[in-house]
Amino acid sequence: MRTLIVGNGGRESALALRMAEHSELHAFMGHENPSIVRHALSSGGSYVTGDACDPEAVAAYARAQAIDIAMVSADEPLQAGVVDALLAQGTRAVGPTRAGAEIEWNKVFARSLLAEVAPEAVPTLRVVTAEHEVDEAVASFGSARVVVKPSGLTGGKGVKVMGRIWRIMPRRASMR
Repeated sequence: MRTLIVGNGGRESALALRMAEHSELHAFMGHENPSIVRHALSSGGSYVTGDACDPEAVAAYARAQAIDIAMVSADEPLQAGVVDALLAQGTRAVGPTRAGAEIEWNKVFARSLLAEVAPEAVPTLRVVTAEHEVDEAVASFGSARVVVKPSGLTGGKGVKVMGRIWRIMPRRASMR
């Protein structure tokens, strides 16, 4: 079996280790990860570096390598629609389509979906679309602790827990 891993992070490195044990591993990475390179080459596969968020480039590489199944787990390629491009050309893929991955990168969508399936689990929230609305939104919660989440992918680093500290920190510092 010829497999493809898309991405170059630690998660992809761990997946590559196991995939190389059972298949000819090929890798499409944003930059070289020595561990993934080693696993790909030791399994008789190959690797290439390029824009892992370019669905057409990844799909073309998969076609050229006659990939049987691809694994896309990194958030950015999922958001870019890499799985969609692979499926469109008939390459089996593990990972959600762009629409399926939206729950990861669109916080408003995620909360709206949660409101449909489990309204009792939806926390009180305010959605703001401009920076000047943030202070008013935070103030509307009174003394409650507030979590500020930006829209989009943040690599797990997009949450700021604000409470009393918000009022004593300089405005600019609290936004970072």
